[in-house]
Amino acid sequence: MTSSSRLQYTHIAMDIPEEVTVISRSQMFDGTEDAKGGYHTKTNQRARGDEEIILTNLKMHPILVERIYPTYHKNLLKAQDSILPNCYIKRPVLSTYDNPSDAQVLKNLMMAEIEVYEILRSSPHPNIAEYLGCLVMGDGNIHGVCITRYETTLSDLVDQNPLSVDIQGCVDGIRKGIEHLHSLGLAHNDINPLNVMVDNGEPVVIDFDSCVKEGGKLLKRETINWSLVDMKMSSKENDYYGLGLIEKWLIRSCQKFVTNR
Repeated sequence: MTSSSRLQYTHIAMDIPEEVTVISRSQMFDGTEDAKGGYHTKTNQRARGDEEIILTNLKMHPILVERIYPTYHKNLLKAQDSILPNCYIKRPVLSTYDNPSDAQVLKNLMMAEIEVYEILRSSPHPNIAEYLGCLVMGDGNIHGVCITRYETTLSDLVDQNPLSVDIQGCVDGIRKGIEHLHSLGLAHNDINPLNVMVDNGEPVVIDFDSCVKEGGKLLKRETINWSLVDMKMSSKENDYYGLGLIEKWLIRSCQKFVTNR
């Protein structure tokens, strides 16, 4: 049980167990488990210390997972079973699920990301995540998006080994990635240290559920502190703004580590 905001969420199995983890809106599942069903609920009660939230006193609402997953069509790349153990599978984030209408939002975000990856499939780039196809389950629906598994996020690398970061090389690699997107008429719109992986020293841009054709309406809110405030339309400016913030953050973080040695 964690202490967080007044609005609390729980993600549980079909039967309510005696003990569950209560998570806040800001916490996200890591994508390692498929959504097979569950419930969501709300309470104004704060989770403090050993204070117990009695789930049986709350009204439990089923998560309509059958409405979350898009239908697979044969024109889309289907991930091969042989690659599944070694790839990263991005799945819907159920901690954003509040009500049945959110199922359509999650479905739209997944399909938007798949459409971008299908464009990139015919125009790959070393600084853009490699798309390996859709995870299609027995129900004929898409349950996740498969990409190559990379070593670490830029955020974790700076936290754990800042001296290994080639700041200029990293910035240049991210720029090459986003400019490749721009050449295809797309903008990423969510460039931040968690959306950049680093593999063998090379930055790789990931996470394309905010990626839209330039001038198109965004499907997601901006990432706080890493994006232009209240941005509603897709634009190159969003990407260059995020890149500029990353460069400043890298310089500040890495130089601070050297100074404190």
